[in-house]
Amino acid sequence: MADPGGVYVAPEEVGEPSVLDPRELAVLEAWVDRLVPGDAHWPPAGATPAVAYIDAMLDRAPAARAPIRAALARLADRDLTALGDEVRDAELRALEASSEHGPAFRAVLEMTLEAYYRDPAVEQVVEARTGFDSRRPMVGTPMAPFDEARVDRVRALPPRYRPA
Repeated sequence: MADPGGVYVAPEEVGEPSVLDPRELAVLEAWVDRLVPGDAHWPPAGATPAVAYIDAMLDRAPAARAPIRAALARLADRDLTALGDEVRDAELRALEASSEHGPAFRAVLEMTLEAYYRDPAVEQVVEARTGFDSRRPMVGTPMAPFDEARVDRVRALPPRYRPA
């Protein structure tokens, strides 16, 4: 399977799905909801833009479409959307273990987690429960101004090179 790695879709570029059909989207939503089912604190992946993000990734990485669509077709044939959670989990475990569909499973898992943890609702839960602001590594924190007098001694040293 062609890995969609190296493809980037910014959050503001995720729009209405345009690659997958409604049946595939329904199966994908059922799939991502079992990957990240959510609880009293955390939203399920289907409540985030995960499905639209995966669709946007497939738009940018066409080589990944066929394997993921094949995995979606396998799950649709087993009527994943109508199954209970335990049976869904068993179907997804079988898909993951499959030599044919395992790479597609891992790609969907990775894209689901990428979309999930950059969703503002999930970022708020992370910050509320841990105190960690996940945006901080990207936007930085205020720093005290640098005192340029600290390098005056080095500036006063003679050059350590010969003119050419």
